[in-house]
Amino acid sequence: MLKVAGSESTHEEMDGRSLLDEIAREGARRILVTALETEVAAYLEAHGDERDEKGHALVSGTARGAPGRSRSEPGPSR
Repeated sequence: MLKVAGSESTHEEMDGRSLLDEIAREGARRILVTALETEVAAYLEAHGDERDEKGHALVSGTARGAPGRSRSEPGPSR
């Protein structure tokens, strides 16, 4: 990561990163979170009414919250 050279004192650095670096990193994180949430909302809006042959929803927005295990194949969890 590039840093601006100057007369900043070492107390403004946290683990080798400047305060400005941390602010930029947090801003980028927030932008990405907002973009992903917007994309998910648009996808749910576009495909939320799709059903399989048994009438079950193919798309659900209920998987938000605490991270969990993901599966790539149907069947019981291990």
